[in-house]
Amino acid sequence: MILTPIQSPLPLKKASHYFCVNLNWQDLDESFFTSKGIFLPQNMKEDVPKKKAHFLGGRYCAHQALSLMKNNSSEICSANEKEQAELIPIKKNEQGAPIWPEGVIGSITHTENFIGAVVESSDNLRGIGIDTEKILGPQSVVMVESLVATDEEKRKSLSFDPFEYFTLIYSAKESIFKCLNPIIQKYIEFHDVTIETVSFDSKVFTFRLLKDLNEEFKEGMSFEGSFHINQDQEKLHTAFELYH
Repeated sequence: MILTPIQSPLPLKKASHYFCVNLNWQDLDESFFTSKGIFLPQNMKEDVPKKKAHFLGGRYCAHQALSLMKNNSSEICSANEKEQAELIPIKKNEQGAPIWPEGVIGSITHTENFIGAVVESSDNLRGIGIDTEKILGPQSVVMVESLVATDEEKRKSLSFDPFEYFTLIYSAKESIFKCLNPIIQKYIEFHDVTIETVSFDSKVFTFRLLKDLNEEFKEGMSFEGSFHINQDQEKLHTAFELYH
């Protein structure tokens, strides 16, 4: 199994503790992760290697990011830091989503061979969500336009490359949901938010809530997120950081 730490392509503005890898999931070696105290949930034992690798690799990156936060660094871990990271438990809920240690917020993303995680003190940020997607092909664009995009987003798509635009729509909403779900403790539908503006020059998007999510997050509220396109890897990365 080849697991290679890489420089982060995540478009983060404030969160500074992250860890990203390229993982050759075709040659998954579960013993590498179990030796570090990272185990598959029982309900994933029979899953395909790719899904297992994404779960295990995501937890591995999260361990490393937690260690970097503990050591106040945003660089790739040293061997000693990796040992410390293995001692930090990351629990999971019934769906397998990470439950971060007290005082920590974080997010994990993965697609194909890329896996990344980011963590931050809850004193510095209220919430964070990251997502990475491979640039969509024609069939996936049709599906996202049909099932994910709002009417407003569909109208605005005429001004952009459809493959990058609808990849961004999907990925941005994934980042938004990952950030807000732990706060509001409620599932958010794709049509509960709409991406209002997109700038491929500044790599910024804004979105607006289309309904009340709770007593705090009300219809009409707008927020800003960021994105990055890796043309060589044909991947798009998004991030939404919620400030206090």
